[in-house]
Amino acid sequence: MNSLRRPGPPCRVLPNGRLPELFQWWLECEQASDLTLYGRKLWEAMSSYWPTGDQQPDATPAEIEFARN
Repeated sequence: MNSLRRPGPPCRVLPNGRLPELFQWWLECEQASDLTLYGRKLWEAMSSYWPTGDQQPDATPAEIEFARN
């Protein structure tokens, strides 16, 4: 079984409460897979983010790429 925890220093939290390492990690996981399946609740939560996630003024490079992926 694969663990979702990766070794290394703890993630840093931005003042807005986001974890930039989380977006980078998830982006790398998605790019390494041929198919990503989302459950209904996650899809509903993220579907409002994806269309404009790359246009947010405080978006990190990883968040921009994640939104466009």
